[in-house]
Amino acid sequence: MREEIANMVVNNKLKKFIAKKREEEREMYLKTAKGQLEFFMSNMVPATIEDYEEWLKGFIQGSGDPTHYYDYPMDRVVDSFFIAIDDFEIIPLFGSQSISVIVPRGVNFLGGELGHNRLYFEEDYDYKGNIVPVYINIIYNDISLKRLKSVNSNKA
Repeated sequence: MREEIANMVVNNKLKKFIAKKREEEREMYLKTAKGQLEFFMSNMVPATIEDYEEWLKGFIQGSGDPTHYYDYPMDRVVDSFFIAIDDFEIIPLFGSQSISVIVPRGVNFLGGELGHNRLYFEEDYDYKGNIVPVYINIIYNDISLKRLKSVNSNKA
């Protein structure tokens, strides 16, 4: 009986030791850029064109004015759009690595440096970042259509 109790005590100490080591390893991993990115992205799911379209509709109806008009469909860039599924801090990403995040009501942006990332808030249809794009397959009003045609005619 004493031997069984001694084994149980040893096993319990060993389990605690292993759990502590795993937590230390996790903390060290999160200090690396790759670890930070994976942790950040674990709070995101891919967005669809319809998800962004819905946000953009609310933004424009609330008197928002898109900043960029592209003559190509959103399909080209939709893989850089995500929806936050949990409260999050952002990490700075730049250039082609940057992403657009739709932040649903009830999910909180906890801060962090944006870099070139963009955040689109459903709570008040506001945004953080440098652009609110309109794509050729997402046009909501005559103004958007005229601006898009203007951009296209300037390229000719």
